[in-house]
Amino acid sequence: MRHKVLTDTNVLIAASICMTIEGSSPPIQLKHRSFDNCMGLIGLLRKFRSKRIGLLTPTIENEAWSVLERVVRKEVETSRVPREQLFPTLSTVLSTCEDRLRGILQTLQREPIIADDVKPWYARVEQMYEEFIQQAQVVDLKFETEYKTDAAAEGYRGLAHRIYEKQAKMTNRQVTQLRYDRPNEADKTLLAEAAYLYAFYKEREAQVTFYLASGDSHFSPMKGTAGGLTSRAITDRISKDFHVICDYPEEISNSLRQEVK
Repeated sequence: MRHKVLTDTNVLIAASICMTIEGSSPPIQLKHRSFDNCMGLIGLLRKFRSKRIGLLTPTIENEAWSVLERVVRKEVETSRVPREQLFPTLSTVLSTCEDRLRGILQTLQREPIIADDVKPWYARVEQMYEEFIQQAQVVDLKFETEYKTDAAAEGYRGLAHRIYEKQAKMTNRQVTQLRYDRPNEADKTLLAEAAYLYAFYKEREAQVTFYLASGDSHFSPMKGTAGGLTSRAITDRISKDFHVICDYPEEISNSLRQEVK
């Protein structure tokens, strides 16, 4: 069984932002909140580099370079760096993060993508999201909650209603988010390229497990605190239709540690 991991731009960016800013007392540690989990996956892909597990497409690489400065600027501006030092600090931090990103990209195998080959996959991805967008408009959380509450013992229906209401909101959240937060063209292109690459490797290597590492809930499941529930209708549909397993970097790292020898 071969394994492939395509890393979303948000994973590459998070793994690139980490440095200590000297000149302050004490020195300021600047680190993206997802750095540890994302760098953990990058470290594994680096370890397994000879197996060519980690993949990169021109679309992802170009987007990473285009958004890095904006994300770095936000991290610096929200840090404890004194206002008068923001500009020189930004220049230093950006240079360091660019070097980190450059090193990460060298870890991954660049996959040439022909746009015409991806178009049929893009059409299927677009159709899938359109179906979920339509579903988001008609999901009836109230009906689902009351239907389950009616089955509870009469003296516990108030409590049951509160529990089932939270459960309904959480388990449907990945779909209902599409009412106000829809995947853009870049999101759909990324998934189309992942589907294309799975089919490409499947044809040549027969058995392949294909992951898309992403912190984007348009792909990866949404986690909640209500009894450990997750919302994963879109994630499961992607796996079923395109054979692409979407998950967070730390989850994919755990799978690789168990599956790759």
